[in-house]
Amino acid sequence: MQYIIDYSNQRRIQTKDHFRVLEIQPTDAVAADMKGFRLTKEKIAAWAGMSADAADITIDSMSTAEFIGKVEDLNKDYDMIYVGACIDYLNTEGSGSSRHTAYNDTRMNGLIYTHTGDYITGNLCISGMMDVDYGGAYLFRDNTPRPYARYADDNWGHEGLLLHNNGGIYTALRNRTKLENDVLRQYFKKPYTQTQYAYGIGASPKELTGDLLSFRYSGNDITKTKLKDLLEYVSANYPVVVSDALYHTDKSVNQEAVDNTSYLYQFLEQIKGNQNVFTVSQAENVGSGIGDYLNIPKPQILYFDISAPETLSSYDGIGTASGQVFQTFLR
Repeated sequence: MQYIIDYSNQRRIQTKDHFRVLEIQPTDAVAADMKGFRLTKEKIAAWAGMSADAADITIDSMSTAEFIGKVEDLNKDYDMIYVGACIDYLNTEGSGSSRHTAYNDTRMNGLIYTHTGDYITGNLCISGMMDVDYGGAYLFRDNTPRPYARYADDNWGHEGLLLHNNGGIYTALRNRTKLENDVLRQYFKKPYTQTQYAYGIGASPKELTGDLLSFRYSGNDITKTKLKDLLEYVSANYPVVVSDALYHTDKSVNQEAVDNTSYLYQFLEQIKGNQNVFTVSQAENVGSGIGDYLNIPKPQILYFDISAPETLSSYDGIGTASGQVFQTFLR
C-alpha cells in the first residue's frame, strides 16, 4: 500500500487550490525572523505555482508551547510545516543584523530555541523549602567548594538568614547579586560568630558566595512525542521549510541559535538531508521543487460494505483528495 499511495512525487495530479500550513515559532510573536523573512499567503502561493487570489490558504501560527499542547494529525491536517525564528517577544540586544537574544546566563546569548531556560534568582523569603535548594556555596575569595546551605533563622529569632552546614549563619546582601564568570551569584555575609553576635563584640566579617538562590525557567523546546510526529510528517514526503537563521548555508544546524541538547535540534539534524526539507533560501530558488511537494494531494481511503453493492455506483475509481478516491472493500 505504501508504494501505491506514497511513492515519491507520484501523488501529484494537479495544482491544488487550497493549502493549510503550520507555522511554528519560538514564542507567540508572528513577524519577520532575524533574516528578514516572514511567511505569508502570497509566499506560499508563489511556492505552489499560483497566485494568492486563486488559492485558499490558511496559516496556523503557534508557539512551541502551544504546539506541544495540541493533539493533531500533522499528516492529515497540514500541507506544509514552517519552523520560524522570530525573536520579537524574547529579550534581545543590538539592532539590525546584529540583533540577538540576551539572557541572564550569558552563555545562552543568541539561542532562539532552548531545552532548559534562563537563570532566575529566587527571593530569599520564598527559598529554602528544601535543605538542598542551594546548589553550592563558596567561601568569599576562596573557591574551595563547600556543601549546601539552607534557609533558617538563628537562636535569637533573626529571620532572613542563611545557615551553612559548617555552623555559620549568614545574612543576605541584597545589593550583592552578581553575574560572575557566567554564573549568577548571591553574596551572604557572616557578621560575627554566635558568641560575638550575642555580646556585641566586633569582628572581621566573612562572606559566602556561590550559585545560591539560582533557578532555571523552562525552555521553549518541543517534546519527544512531537519530535516523533514531525519525523513521521517528513517521512510521509510532505514539505518542511526552516528559517535561514536555524540552518547554516551548508544545511548544518546553527548551534548558536538552536540548543544542541534540545529535541528541536534532533529534528533539524535528522531531516537536513531530506529532499522535501528546505531552508527559506532554497525554497525561494526557482526550480527548488517545493511546489511538487506542496501540491501532493492528501489520499482519502473510504471503506465500503460489500453487502450493499448499490453504494458503489456513486464512486468512480481510484484517485486522490483532489477529486477521486481510493476504494477499499471490507470483507
